[in-house]
Amino acid sequence: MARSKPSSSHALAIVLAILLVVSQLPARWIAPVSRPFGRLLDLAYSPLTAFLTHASSRVTRHPDLPVARDAIEHLDDVLLENRRLRQERDELRRRLAEFEGLRQRFGGQFAARNLLSASITGYSGQRSDPQLVINRGTLHGISKDDVVISSSYLVGRIAEAGPSTSRVRLINAPDTLLEVSIAPLTMGPPPRQTIAAIRSIGRTGRFEVIVPYDRPVRVQDAATLHLGDLRVTRGIWPEHARGLIVGVVVEVEPHEPNPTMEQRVIIRPVIDLTRLTRVVVITEERLDGPPAPAPAPAPEVPREGGGP
Repeated sequence: MARSKPSSSHALAIVLAILLVVSQLPARWIAPVSRPFGRLLDLAYSPLTAFLTHASSRVTRHPDLPVARDAIEHLDDVLLENRRLRQERDELRRRLAEFEGLRQRFGGQFAARNLLSASITGYSGQRSDPQLVINRGTLHGISKDDVVISSSYLVGRIAEAGPSTSRVRLINAPDTLLEVSIAPLTMGPPPRQTIAAIRSIGRTGRFEVIVPYDRPVRVQDAATLHLGDLRVTRGIWPEHARGLIVGVVVEVEPHEPNPTMEQRVIIRPVIDLTRLTRVVVITEERLDGPPAPAPAPAPEVPREGGGP
């Protein structure tokens, strides 16, 4: 009787048996045969892989909205400009808050004055007379002797004004003499105060004053610019500089030559004047309003002997 042809199930069983036997063989026996077979499969599938890659790129890329390198670079420029504008906005808000704080603290003292913000661009002068250089000058309304502040702290005065830059002489420059009120810093009338003329100590950046031992001066008291009683600053500093903070008391000790009757008071600026980055200049230019009244003429002092 003729032998029947093997069915498809028999062929599948034979293939599975062969694969099982091959899987049990050592890898070094299979590698010489599997590598050429793998290369043949790669050659067979490579056209299909290229076709699928090209088709997917056509699907994901919108033909009406091409993305160009120039557009990406322009977007980067826009983001940088946006960041710069945000920084300028924050800086303007900070200046506005500072100006409003000054006006609230000093009431109408600065109401008619032009407050001009300026950046410090460098330092000039010798170590014995340090000066700040700011990026504002006569073209911006600044003139010689304008008062320079940082918040409510007194920094100095304009020593020289150029068209676009100016120099600021610091209040703690050597041999500077200031009349101050030494008292606790309060919004209302101070419970105690001492009026004194303080002088800067060489190149230390500090001030000292010798006062009677019974004067109520304590550490952490504020020294604010005073005008009038001792006539040290009247006529030299403008009226709108009254009350600006010069420094804070850091030491109160007996004065060695007369320790039972006198005490030595050391005052230093609250902020480091040589590390500032921005200042505010109170210009003499007045805002819209009635002109400032002319100062009254000084009374004549009669000469000895009654002569003219």
